[in-house]
Amino acid sequence: MVALGATIDAMDQRVRAVTPGKLERELLGLKPGTACLLTEGEGYDDTGALLWMERILFRGDQYEFCGRITPSDSLE
Repeated sequence: MVALGATIDAMDQRVRAVTPGKLERELLGLKPGTACLLTEGEGYDDTGALLWMERILFRGDQYEFCGRITPSDSLE
């Protein structure tokens, strides 16, 4: 995939359950003890250079994961 002149080659993604801190609970309107899902990831171009980093906290009580995987000519 090419975006803004860079060829996106790979992305590392991690998803895990976490207990949010006080500030995150206040921002998300959560009661103490409510779990969240934390996603962290990095994207790389075809030279291995880092294109982006992300860290996103989702409410665990209002989350749905959906995905689609399709074949690609670039995968061998």
